[in-house]
Amino acid sequence: MGVTSTCSDGLWKRVADIHLADLPSVGLRSDLTEAIARASWDRDVSMSNRLRHLVLLTDGRVNIADESATNEASVARLLKERLPQLKDAGFRIHSLALGAGPR
Repeated sequence: MGVTSTCSDGLWKRVADIHLADLPSVGLRSDLTEAIARASWDRDVSMSNRLRHLVLLTDGRVNIADESATNEASVARLLKERLPQLKDAGFRIHSLALGAGPR
């Protein structure tokens, strides 16, 4: 994945804040498991000298399909595979809850 890693200084934070309002809401489904896998594409690369953070903007729901079994399997993968991988790689996860509340 072509994401450049760099330090987030004051200027970066101000620019990110300006563009935050431009983030689109795409579709009615959220594949949180796959999004985390893509965002942490370099989780197997040793970076013991750097802090690693993952920021999630999410409603917290995993609803990739109409079938609850598919969604439950994705949640299981997230909890049993992805999160332990991130923990082992030293990631700190920060989540911001979006939405109007439970649905």
